[in-house]
Amino acid sequence: MTGFISTRAGVSSTWREPGRWQTIRSSRSGGRCYFRCRRQFHLWARRDAKAPGKSAAREPVSNSTGEANALKPPVPYGSMLERERKERPGSAGILGLRNFVRESRAIALDLYDKLRGIDESRRLPGALALTLDDAAVNEREKRRDELTGYLSNAPWISRVPYEIACRFLDWAFTDRPIARFWFLETVARMPYFSYLSVLHLYETFNWLHLAELRRTHFAEEWNELHHLLIMSALGGDAKWSDRFLAYHLSIIYYWLLVVMYIVSPRLSYNFSELLEKHAVDTYEQFLTENEHRLKALPAPAIAVRYYANEVAYTFQAFGDENGSAVETSRPPVQTLYDAFLNIRLDEEEHVRTMEACQNYDLVERLTSSPYLREQSPEDGVPAHADKHAEESSADQTGSRAAWNRWADAVNQAGRRPGPDTRSEDADQKP
Repeated sequence: MTGFISTRAGVSSTWREPGRWQTIRSSRSGGRCYFRCRRQFHLWARRDAKAPGKSAAREPVSNSTGEANALKPPVPYGSMLERERKERPGSAGILGLRNFVRESRAIALDLYDKLRGIDESRRLPGALALTLDDAAVNEREKRRDELTGYLSNAPWISRVPYEIACRFLDWAFTDRPIARFWFLETVARMPYFSYLSVLHLYETFNWLHLAELRRTHFAEEWNELHHLLIMSALGGDAKWSDRFLAYHLSIIYYWLLVVMYIVSPRLSYNFSELLEKHAVDTYEQFLTENEHRLKALPAPAIAVRYYANEVAYTFQAFGDENGSAVETSRPPVQTLYDAFLNIRLDEEEHVRTMEACQNYDLVERLTSSPYLREQSPEDGVPAHADKHAEESSADQTGSRAAWNRWADAVNQAGRRPGPDTRSEDADQKP
C-alpha cells in the first residue's frame, strides 16, 4: 500500500513539474492544428476539381450523340475544355489574377499528391498505358530524308533549331507520349498566330493584302486548336510543370517566328514544314506502336463531335492547284485509334500547306478574296455550281426570312415589360 501511494505520488509530482503539462498540451494542439491545416489545404487545392481524386482511365459521358464511352478530362482546373465552356473576356488584370489563383491551386494539388504518394499510372494519361519509341521516330525521319532530302537540303538556320527542338522533346517527355503531343499541339499553333499578326500589320500599313492567305492560316490554327483540346481531354496538360514549360516556350517561339516571318516568310514556312513533318512521323509511329491498345479505347467526346460535325481541313479548300472547295472524307471516330488517325491526316495537310506557301507561284492566287476574281477554269469552279444555283438562291431566301422572324421575336421580347424579357421564340435563331 505504501508503495502504491508512493508511486501515485511520484506520478502526480511528475505531472506537476513546471512546464511539463504545457508541453504535452501544446504538442496535442499542434497535432490537431496540423491535420486541420492539411485538410483545409486539400480542400482549397481541389475546390475547382469536379472529378474524384482517383480518376479512372475511362469514365462514361452520356449524351444524345452516342458518346457513352467517351474519355473524360481528368484535371478540370487545368483542362482547356472546362475553361472553353466557362471563361469570358475581361480585363488583363482580372484574367491574370484568375490564372495565377488557378495555377497556384494546381501547384498545391501536385505537391499534395506527391506527399500522399499517388500512383500516376491510375490516372490519365498514365492509365492509358501508351508508349512511343523515340528511336523509331528518328529512324522514320531518316528514311524520309533519304527519299526526299527535306532535312538535309533545308537552310541551316531552320535545320539546327529544329534538331535541337527534337532532342529536347525526346529528353523532356520520355515515356510520356500524350503529354508530348499536348506540348507539340500547343507550340504548333504559334506559327499561325505569328503569320496572322504580321499579315494584319501589313494590311494595316496598306503594304500587302492577302485575304485568302489569312483565311488559310486561320483554318490551320482552328484545326490545331481541336488537336490541342483532344490532347487536353486525354490528360496531356495534367502536370503543372508541363503547362508552365509549354506556355512560356510558346511565348518565346511566337516572337521568334514574328521576326523570322518579317525577315523571310519562306524561311519561316520552311521551319514550320519541318515541325509538321516531324508531327506526321511521330503520330505514324505512335499509331503503329499502339494500334491494338488504341482500338480498345474510346475516343474523347471532343474528337467525336469535331470530326463528325466539322468539315475536314484540306489544303484543296484554301488555294491548291484547282482552288476548289473539296470536302475530303475522314474515317469515322469511334475509338482512340480513329482520333489519332484523323489527327495524322490533318498534319499531312498542314505539310502540304507549308510546302505550297514557300512556292510564291501558288501563293499568288491568294492575294485577295476569290469573289473579286473572274471565274475561270483555272480558279477551279465546281462543275455542279450552276446545277445548284437555284437551290442555293432558295436556301438564302429562306434563311433571310427565318432571320427576320427571329429578329422580330427578339424586338418584341425587348419591348415586353417584366424582369424576364426572354422569349421562347428567341431561341429559334437559325
